[in-house]
Parts: sequence; C-alpha cells; structure tokens
Amino acid sequence: MPLSVLSDTLTIVLAGDRGSSLGSLTRDRAKAAVPFGGEYRMVDFVLSNCLHSGLRRVYVLTQYHAHSLHEHLRSSWGVFNPELGEFITAVPPQIHDGQRWYEGDSRAVAENLFLVRRSGAKQLLVVSGSHLYRMDYAALLEAHHARKAQATIGYVEVAAGGAKALDLLTLDEKQRVTHLTPACERGAAQPSDGETAFASMGAMVLDVDFLTNALEAGTATPRSSGGLAAQMLPGLLDAHRVFGYRFGGRKGRVSQDRFFSSVPDIDAYFRANMTLLEPVPPLDLYQEDWPIWSQSRRLPPARTVGSRNGNEGLFVNSIVSNGTVITGGAVTRSVLSPKVRVNDSATVENCILFDGVEVGEKVQLRNCIIDKYARIPAGMQIGLNAREDAELFEVTPEGVVVVPKGYPEVPPSADDR
Repeated sequence: MPLSVLSDTLTIVLAGDRGSSLGSLTRDRAKAAVPFGGEYRMVDFVLSNCLHSGLRRVYVLTQYHAHSLHEHLRSSWGVFNPELGEFITAVPPQIHDGQRWYEGDSRAVAENLFLVRRSGAKQLLVVSGSHLYRMDYAALLEAHHARKAQATIGYVEVAAGGAKALDLLTLDEKQRVTHLTPACERGAAQPSDGETAFASMGAMVLDVDFLTNALEAGTATPRSSGGLAAQMLPGLLDAHRVFGYRFGGRKGRVSQDRFFSSVPDIDAYFRANMTLLEPVPPLDLYQEDWPIWSQSRRLPPARTVGSRNGNEGLFVNSIVSNGTVITGGAVTRSVLSPKVRVNDSATVENCILFDGVEVGEKVQLRNCIIDKYARIPAGMQIGLNAREDAELFEVTPEGVVVVPKGYPEVPPSADDR
C-alpha cells in the first residue's frame, strides 16, 4: 500500500457515547474512559491501533462526562509530534448549526465535516472509542484502496446470539454490502440460534469526496438509530461501492487473536476483563510490537507483604498493577488497578478493583467491580449474599456486584476520574 494512503487519512474516534448501559461506571466518566485491564482505559485500544497502524492525525469526538476523557488524552497521549503535523485532539460539540449535542454518530461526523475538509485528507477512518480489540487499520485501508471502494465497513463474524447489540451486514460473494440492518430495527430479522451473523464492528473507511457529496446531496441523511454505517449508508448501497472487510483475517501486522467486544453492558465488561486471566488470553496484551499504550505513572512496583499477624500476602492468576500492596490478604483471579490496598485476612476473588481502592481487614469480596477510591470496611462481605447485595448496590443479571466510586462516601480528590 502506498504510504500516501496513510498520510492522506484522517481518523475520527467516536467517544461521545453516554454509556448508560454500564450503569454507575459511567455516572461520572465517558464510556471510552472506563478503566480496563488494570492499567488502561477503553479508548487506549483504538488509539494504540492508530499509533501502530501509522495513523497520526486523530480527532476524538467527546460529549458526555468528557472531562475525565480529556484529562486522560492530555496526560497519556502526548506521544505524537505536532511539528510533523501529528495530533490527537479532543473535539466536543461545535454547535455550528444550533445543535446542542451530537445526536448520533453520523450527525457527529457531519457536524465536523469542516475539520475533515480542512485537513486535506482523501480518506476518513471512523472508529468507536469504546470497543475492545487490536487491529491493523493499515490493512483495512489497503483493502479499501485495492477495491476502489467508496466506503468499507469492518465486520466481525459472530454467533447470532452475540449480535443482538450490533448492526448487521448482508454481503454478496464479492464482499459488497447489499443491506444494513440496525440492531434496534431487526425484529423478526434476528438471525436464529446457530447461524453466523456479520456484524459491524464500528470501524469504517470513507472516501472524503464520496462522504461530502453524499451529505451535501442529502443522499446520506444522518440518523440517530444504529451505528455509523447503519445511520448513514443504507440509501447509498445500490449506487455506490460499499464493501465489507472481515476482522481477524490474515492481513495486517497484529497477531490474530480475533478478540472483539463492543462492551454493551456491565456483564460483558466484566467478562472481557476476566478473559485477560485465561492461560492463553484471547486479547493479547503482550505482543511486543503491538503494545497497548496508556498513561505511564511514576509509581513503585506492586508487592506482597506479611501482616503483623504473620499472614503472607499473596495473589494467584491475577493482574496486579503498580503501586498496589497486598498485606496479608489473598487475591485470586482478579484485576487490580494501581494503588490498591488489600489488608490482613481479606480475600478478593473474581473481582475488578479500580484505582485507589482499599479493602479492609477480613473483608470478603467475590464477583465484584469496585470503583475508584472505595473503602470497604473491615469484615464486610460483598458478593456472597445476593439479597443483601441488592439492597446496597447495583447487581447485574449475571450476579456481578458494582460498588460505586468513593463508597461509602466520595473523598475529596484532584483525580476524581
């Protein structure tokens, strides 16, 4: 693929999702800024894909609870060189046409078309900022270029039961898209169990001239339902070259783990974290030439230490981030973010603990997500009694207990993200 294709590509990351399906996890932060895997935020995955793919001009469209995301971009993603025309820039709603908010992904792109034109880009790559996967976007752009496509939609092959929250594509034998069905409009068209569905993964390449002409002619009418492709392209499929690109094929430089999650709810978020603890994780964080970048904080190493009662701190099959100290407690199959404290005789099993959580002595935690700065009082049990948990906390359909940030009260902090 000519290098000019990369240099002529502008990337837009859609990070304005309210994320209400993630409950209290998005009460004070954007969905794209939700922590993941101990050290990361969800947006770090698509931004790392951009970095390693050679895409260095990136606009991040933000909206709800955007401060946490803006702070993360500022502190973690200053790796591009503005003197070379490289940037990652947060773009809140510009209110050029009187709209107060971005009303759907397609409207967000349309309202920032002036930035696309000003960039001089010939291709526009649009990706969701809250989907978890690793992908070489250069291979997607190469396929788009080789087919002389006007739009190319990345898609994943999923069992029908796993496609309920995703828009579906119908493809012909040449991978041309013949129909788009938004998730919210499928109804009786829902594939039956056992069938394979082709679902849009929220990554799409558009020729800028094609996009501009379609918007100005009114043939691409921004809608608010479905993902970007389902909002913008249904009326353009017959007369234009719109193709699909299968995620996880042999093309591209990233190892083909083929892991993809749109993180539609808390249970999916919990499962995605837990997959990192499998003997061979389906989401590979350790590929040396495709690392996931994030904030690099100057924290001391994690450690275990014996308690005053002689109990040894230990952890088994867990991710334990820097700055964490386990003092006489036991952590099993859990994901611990930086600066967590687990005290004497406490047990943490099958849990996700965010930054700065402190687990008191003799606490028992099981199947929990504990948000930032929570202080779990000594002797408390969470995740062991469903009825008691439901009286105090949010409990998901799969039984994951979510303890809100700052529990039992929010302490003053300069980093309230």
